[in-house]
Amino acid sequence: MGPTRIISILIELITFFILVACVPLASVAQSPSPTLDAKPSSSQATQWQDYSVALEPWEGDYDGMVARRMVRIAVPYSITHYFLDGATERGIAAAMGRRLEQEINQKEGLQTRLVHVVFIPAPRNQLIPYLTNGLADIAMGNITITETNSRIVDFSIPFIRDSRELVVTGPGAPQLSSLEDLAGQEVSIQATGSYYKSMIQLSQSFVKKGLSPITINEVDELLDPDEILELVQAGLMPMTVIDEHLAEFWGSVFPNLSVHADLVVADERDIGWAFRKNSPKLENVLNEFLQNHRPRTEFGNIILRRYLQNDAWVLQTTSTNDRERFEQTSPLFEKYGELYQIDPLLLAALGYQESRLDQNVISPAGAIGVMQLLPQTGAAMDVGDITRIEPNIHAGSRYLRSLIDQVASPELDLINTIFFALASYNAGQTRIRRLRQETLDKGLDPNQWMDNVELVVAREIGREPIQYVRNIYMYYLSNQRVEAQRTKRASRQAD
Repeated sequence: MGPTRIISILIELITFFILVACVPLASVAQSPSPTLDAKPSSSQATQWQDYSVALEPWEGDYDGMVARRMVRIAVPYSITHYFLDGATERGIAAAMGRRLEQEINQKEGLQTRLVHVVFIPAPRNQLIPYLTNGLADIAMGNITITETNSRIVDFSIPFIRDSRELVVTGPGAPQLSSLEDLAGQEVSIQATGSYYKSMIQLSQSFVKKGLSPITINEVDELLDPDEILELVQAGLMPMTVIDEHLAEFWGSVFPNLSVHADLVVADERDIGWAFRKNSPKLENVLNEFLQNHRPRTEFGNIILRRYLQNDAWVLQTTSTNDRERFEQTSPLFEKYGELYQIDPLLLAALGYQESRLDQNVISPAGAIGVMQLLPQTGAAMDVGDITRIEPNIHAGSRYLRSLIDQVASPELDLINTIFFALASYNAGQTRIRRLRQETLDKGLDPNQWMDNVELVVAREIGREPIQYVRNIYMYYLSNQRVEAQRTKRASRQAD
């Protein structure tokens, strides 16, 4: 890949990097995080230390949960529903779960030996299996009450009633005036969940009418809907489908998203909280709680308003200077990526995450330049004066290579090796190694970053390294996307 091509790809990715860089950078002043804060008590902190106990399979009804003093809620780890910022839990599910905890203890008249809610972050496609396997008691996370789901688990009364699944497009998407305009178009969704089923049904109806089927681009299951929307608004995917309340929120956050309220893929979809079958006592407790706390109640509206109106944490910037810096630095990323056998776009993403590719940035801790290296680290790399841009990028590339080599082991696949190397670059190798051991002690997998080590890191360090690594992961996916698009265009031109 030559410098001209990497410049072209980087410019194509620039909008994406601007909008996903919504975490505290090493040296750049940041906007505040959302204000839905739920700090666990000291007792809840003890529960976290005994996280392996919460993950032991158990099945029972509400009275058994009270006796265990534990209600486990499976939830996607995402900026919409639940995430950790140090000891602070944020997100709509965090706020709802902590209020449910209060209501349970008040209902039971407990002042000591309290019942605690324990959040169990899980991949979205594993929320229901966590219930049926006894790894959680309740599942929150935009779960649609469908006939298929209802055969497996039971549901509360709807958390959100009559939700609609809407088409959302990004820049460069074709003009759409009706659902039939989707015929022959590409729609990016995950292969599990109600959106996929809705699109399959719609596509089949097109074929019956003699129209072209919809091309469904199956998106990586580890991504959350808000992350898919980031890729759409960056122009890396043309369009997706999402529930109306999420579409309206993210449409107000991302200026390049177009929410098509008139293009309804499915309607009258109720969203609820799921729980195991044969749990009538838990069902009564949840239904009573939701009557007074779901959206359109005073509490529910306050929670949603506090969350949805506070979107200041998404950084807004212009791209002119960023593009100029990309063009300036891309030959260096190409050069040292080849030298150290690292994807040059990975190095570029790392540099952008650290400094927005600005060699003039010096952090409060004294980290220097594009790759934000401390003087002692730069000196250890022994490649020259890191206050100059080329030695700085050279040193950062060499340092990342050393972290990859030190992290690599037979137990780690390539993507987790990169995740742990990036986390080490951000938070320190010794610290990440120690937290991997703590992950094992807590009964989680020390060789899996997502939904495992990242939870322990978020609890001790905070949100920054978590979003840092997730941004790079989305970079990989977007890079693959851009390459696929370029290959397809080149093939068409050759024909």
